[in-house]
Amino acid sequence: MKVVEYMASGCVVIVGKGCFSKGLITDGVNGIVAESADVIDIAKSMLRALSDEKLAARLTSKARKTVEEAYDWEVIVSELEDRLRYAAELRI
Repeated sequence: MKVVEYMASGCVVIVGKGCFSKGLITDGVNGIVAESADVIDIAKSMLRALSDEKLAARLTSKARKTVEEAYDWEVIVSELEDRLRYAAELRI
């Protein structure tokens, strides 16, 4: 949940490979995926974001958009309603 909160708040999100939900972060699109959660790999990724302002701006913008599209309450409620209707239909 923390990663989603950071994405929504406009932070550049850096995660180690395998340390987050698959499909949530795409390297260079809405965050940075370091080779591992090792301090050296995370530091390299931080330098990547800090040295390229355009990259950082693009990542934060796309991260926010990802959260708005996937975790908006209207989207979540709509998906839940669909699943509940489907489950109810199976019992008929």
